[in-house]
Amino acid sequence: MQYLDFEQGIMEVDNKIEALKQTQSQRGIDVVAEMQRLEEKRTRLLKQVYKNLTAWQNTPVSEKGSCPKRYLSHINSLATGLYCPP
Repeated sequence: MQYLDFEQGIMEVDNKIEALKQTQSQRGIDVVAEMQRLEEKRTRLLKQVYKNLTAWQNTPVSEKGSCPKRYLSHINSLATGLYCPP
């Protein structure tokens, strides 16, 4: 996943979550409580970061490669029944 400059805190939390998942699968250690804590922290960071975006920061967010995938199901539901020739 690509992270923008102002998303560095989110990236760090994501990396910690991924490391915990690997630790759990490799060693069988129960890390559910710590993962839940990190997921909550990630949610708070996402809200905080995206709530305070400037117009200049908003532009690269809308251009990120993963952004259109979020709306693909919505677009597909709008296009149901349309014929698209091969």
